[in-house]
Amino acid sequence: MSTATRMVYAIMLFLATAACGIMLTDSVSASIHSAFASRWWGELVEGQVPTVPDSTIGALAVYRVMLGVFAYHSILACCLVGVRSSSDVRAKLQNELWCLKIPLMIALIAAMFFIPGDFVTSLGWLFKTGGCLFIFVQLMFLCAFSFDMYDGLLALGEAEESGDTACCEAGCFGNRIIWWNWATVLMCLSCYAFCIFTFVVVVMVNNKDGPGCSPGIAAGLVNMLLMLVVSCCSISSFVRDAPNGSGHSNGIFQSGVVSAYACYLVLSAMINSPTVEEWGHDCHVLGITDGSSTVKMMGLFFTFISVLWSAIRSGSNQFFASAEGGADAEAPLLAAPVDENGAETGEKADDETEAEGGVTYSYSQFHIMFALASMYIAMLLTQWGAVVSEKCEEGGDCKGTKIVLQDSELSVWLKIVASWLCYLIYAWAMVAPPMMPDRDFS
Repeated sequence: MSTATRMVYAIMLFLATAACGIMLTDSVSASIHSAFASRWWGELVEGQVPTVPDSTIGALAVYRVMLGVFAYHSILACCLVGVRSSSDVRAKLQNELWCLKIPLMIALIAAMFFIPGDFVTSLGWLFKTGGCLFIFVQLMFLCAFSFDMYDGLLALGEAEESGDTACCEAGCFGNRIIWWNWATVLMCLSCYAFCIFTFVVVVMVNNKDGPGCSPGIAAGLVNMLLMLVVSCCSISSFVRDAPNGSGHSNGIFQSGVVSAYACYLVLSAMINSPTVEEWGHDCHVLGITDGSSTVKMMGLFFTFISVLWSAIRSGSNQFFASAEGGADAEAPLLAAPVDENGAETGEKADDETEAEGGVTYSYSQFHIMFALASMYIAMLLTQWGAVVSEKCEEGGDCKGTKIVLQDSELSVWLKIVASWLCYLIYAWAMVAPPMMPDRDFS
């Protein structure tokens, strides 16, 4: 029930994201404008309705869909605060009553299309704040994911080495080839190769004819320096010998994964940078701009995978729970079964835990993460742009006021700063145990 429930919520988020992608197309945007122009802007006289390009209509439609998703998960998060047991009557609101919850989400999204346009455009701060919060939490989960991936690959390699996988009869020469260990090495090398590739591309962009890209070259240099720092720190005895944490698990694999993601953020910032006329810098790498539909589709695909993993993974951790486990600690997990030595066996599944009366994740935290994810997706689909009103120039087809979606430098600097935060969070995870030996970070 636990896994199936989370998958249903994930599918609902995916469908809402797909609907947003459809609304960004010109034909659908034009249909939305013709149907809701008078309702959005509160004007009955057609000539007084602001001139709104299709791209802006699509962005406003994305805001409304994700505002409905945000409201839906916020309501559920408030209703499920403090649920610690599956026997709680409110637990049915999380795991059952789909015939009511699905229509509720659809109704909330539909209702957002009847809200005045001025109110929706004034909520830009809400979308940007929620998106920034989700990025910060996402970076922390990325660091945890790098350790989980490394441990998983090592476990597969050990299982293969112990004989669970038969050695090929030809070509082994009596020595077992541990393919999972080779996969670990290949992934590590690929991450560092991508970091070097990103730096070379940014340098090439800065050296081409034109105004250049000084922010990109600065971000690339800082990223390379931080990559060297965290890589050296990850293999140092100061970090690896700390007994009160996971220091022995640190290595260049984790630092490579973190560095590759940080460099991806810089590369994405350059691709989605404003035009030369708006920003004064030409940072579009490899001739790619955010206007490319292929780039948008690929970015949306990888973004949703990342958002989905972060949101679902967060629901399995007591991120907001009290460290002391006091009365306000939310949804404590049942104790895992232990062997005769007192070690956890890890044999109890989520569904078995809930069947015994406990919950395996914080319900309210789960919906908080989905609410933040909806804000993040809305910002990504609209390139973190700002919806502003402008006076129309005389002599044109535009009359009165024009509502436009302006490209913003916010997305560029947000991703660059996020790449630095990624290194900072990972560095803190490494140095905190040896710096505070009296605390247990295991």
